[in-house]
Amino acid sequence: FVPRLWCRICPIGAMVSYFNRGGTAWIKKDAGKCTSCGTCRRCCPMDIEMVYRERKRVNVTDSACVYCLRCVEECPETQCLEAKLLGRTVARS
Repeated sequence: FVPRLWCRICPIGAMVSYFNRGGTAWIKKDAGKCTSCGTCRRCCPMDIEMVYRERKRVNVTDSACVYCLRCVEECPETQCLEAKLLGRTVARS
């Protein structure tokens, strides 16, 4: 078993994942400010590693993301991660 198993098979989560691919909300990463501390990977309730591993792309949103924004909140680096909704900044580390 994995933590929050229901979130992985929830029908609402499946519907939300289609909107994740649409580009209305996303998480941006400045790889130059990232120190690879792994905080974003450890705090993610969905066990998404893309935010931690990605070094080339700016948009690090995964289709399994539920937008809890814990990765943005927990990131110790100033302005390394940024959550945007319709092009406007919602949260910043």
